[in-house]
Amino acid sequence: MPRLGLGAGALWYNPRNIQRYGPIIPDNPNWHRSKGWCPYYRERWAIGQESDGQGGRLLYQIICLQNTPPETEPEQAECMKSRSTCWRNQPPRKSARKETAAAAK
Repeated sequence: MPRLGLGAGALWYNPRNIQRYGPIIPDNPNWHRSKGWCPYYRERWAIGQESDGQGGRLLYQIICLQNTPPETEPEQAECMKSRSTCWRNQPPRKSARKETAAAAK
């Protein structure tokens, strides 16, 4: 796989993007990632009986390298669907624009 435009330490799963959309939070090799997820979505799986801060047991923590983690299940589904860029930075689709215009009338 060609590594055009990538520095010596760049990894295939942490793409260099336009500077303004680059990661805000530094990546950690211990966080879990997938090719099918947003390039900024990470999961830190808990080990043992780690507390979640609210009296429960932590299973995993969601980390967004752009500091905009999903807050609801539908947002998390969008993060896991978007493979090439953050779904929050994508322009609205034409069908969504038409629906918004129709609803405004």
